[in-house]
Amino acid sequence: MSGHDEYRKADGWNWSLIKILATKSPAHLDHAKRNPDDGDTTSRTWLRSVHTLVLEPEVFGRDYAVYRGEGTRASKAYKDWARDNTDRDLLKLDEYESAKRVADIVRSHPVAGPLVTGNGVSEVSIFWTDPDTGLKCKGRADRIADQPDGSIVLADLKTVDSVDARHFGRMAAQNG
Repeated sequence: MSGHDEYRKADGWNWSLIKILATKSPAHLDHAKRNPDDGDTTSRTWLRSVHTLVLEPEVFGRDYAVYRGEGTRASKAYKDWARDNTDRDLLKLDEYESAKRVADIVRSHPVAGPLVTGNGVSEVSIFWTDPDTGLKCKGRADRIADQPDGSIVLADLKTVDSVDARHFGRMAAQNG
């Protein structure tokens, strides 16, 4: 089981639950807690692969398999290949190549690059008990990056489909 799987299964309040309570209703929160969204999609797999290629490229081959054959996911060749790779997340070659391009851009960026490639730790699960309420809490840091001056930077990797200021601002507001 990956660190992310352990984090998802651990009891505790996190940003996702707080956001439901703050933007929807207690009934929505109750539903979400009783019916966690554990479904996977090709989009979620791709987003996780970007995270892995940016933050932990050394484990990519352990966690992902890349289909280099012809045809769609509905093809017999793909289905046969997928049956042999049930222990890893699956990407088609074009998905892997696009995720790799994103990772290469981030890792070579003059500001972001040193945050994700320098000293530090990635994909860190953090657990604590809130001293005021006694509630169990949890969070997951994408990257805790050590800085030359002795400080640390907490970096959160997000993918966006546009960097237009209005679109980006709207997405940030919608996602809290």
